[in-house]
Amino acid sequence: MKERVAQPNPEQPTSSPPEAKLSSLFQHFNHEAARREGWDLIAEGHYADGDAKIQIQTTRGTSPFREDRDAWKHVVDEARKYSQLHRDALDLIDRREQMAIFTVHGFW
Repeated sequence: MKERVAQPNPEQPTSSPPEAKLSSLFQHFNHEAARREGWDLIAEGHYADGDAKIQIQTTRGTSPFREDRDAWKHVVDEARKYSQLHRDALDLIDRREQMAIFTVHGFW
């Protein structure tokens, strides 16, 4: 007698969609630590192609950074020193933001 093997249910996803995984990582990012430095990861919806729009932006008010590019430099500099917070941020931002930062500040 053959043993029955459970078949996957096509109506039940076998893994989380990339968007759900990204959302979970974004939620677990240490936003408070980033805000203490004057920047944060901001999720601003989606691009026209459906990709999530996640960017590094200065915080309003008490940020030591005049503009987002200054915050980018800080995050890249700290990531180069192997700071996990800053490396996580650079891993979570969208590919367009990554390319813009890479163009201005190089690899991290």
